[in-house]
Amino acid sequence: IEEFLELQLEKVLTSGGNNKFLTLNMLNRRYFSPERADKRITDFKLNMNYSDKDVIVYELPEELKIDFIPEDVEINSEFGHYKAFTKVENNKIIYTREQTIFKNHYPANKFNDLVAFYKVIYKADKQKAVLTQIN
Repeated sequence: IEEFLELQLEKVLTSGGNNKFLTLNMLNRRYFSPERADKRITDFKLNMNYSDKDVIVYELPEELKIDFIPEDVEINSEFGHYKAFTKVENNKIIYTREQTIFKNHYPANKFNDLVAFYKVIYKADKQKAVLTQIN
């Protein structure tokens, strides 16, 4: 199944000074990360396997120039895999995000490793491209 979401670029850009900021992941973001628990004593479960892949293409008007694209992010752990990368083709920014989570039962001492995994995803999901208006 292919789904298409058409966004008006002007509605997703934020401004600061002469720059415009584009949050690259507008579809499927991690909005929180659990807190560390140094004294956790109970085991935990990730209840289901899943895999997501999102590709978002932003077509830029000629009056916007790309100043900054974030570096690619990739993390592989016992909890799953995550990859976010961006490429530029002509006047388009193509953002791809892939995430796989593994269903499993984990001992309490692995919880902070899960927190670290989710924090990488949380930060990567908020990355922005920086654009400048060309006069």
